[in-house]
Amino acid sequence: AHVPLMAAIGTSSSYCMPAFGAALGAAAVGLFASDKPDADDVRPSTLRPDAAAALRWVQSKYEKRFHTDMSAAALAGFANTWGLLVHVLPAASSMTPAGVARAALSVKLPLGGLPNGSGIDFAGPGTAAAGSNRNAASVIWQWVAPGKRTVVWPPSFAYEPLKVLPIEQ
Repeated sequence: AHVPLMAAIGTSSSYCMPAFGAALGAAAVGLFASDKPDADDVRPSTLRPDAAAALRWVQSKYEKRFHTDMSAAALAGFANTWGLLVHVLPAASSMTPAGVARAALSVKLPLGGLPNGSGIDFAGPGTAAAGSNRNAASVIWQWVAPGKRTVVWPPSFAYEPLKVLPIEQ
């Protein structure tokens, strides 16, 4: 039986990168990609005030140094380090690996608590998702035109609604 392809979803950073869209051109249109948000796709109004201030600060420093917008990978690295330094380490009873691990498990920060829109809520040992941050922010990108991608989900990050676009076959 012939089953038409209705949607394609990429699940790694490469599907979201401008180089991917440039290489595929029109063939990328309609593709969805799941990943972290770029710095320009985080709305400071959805963040806690301290996280919004940290986002504005790091964006200005990054752009001044690298002369480009801050990528998802760079923002994730900054946001996670900021969470460690600002929230986890101050909560640690000691700076030993065990003390820091206990603090990381005890810190609960809602979505919007980190500069990339994430929060902190690590799953504990013995759980199915042990070590995973259950408050990590993810977005769905969609290639909506040759060379043009936009965030379409979740609504707090979306710049355009989801669209059903024909996929070249």
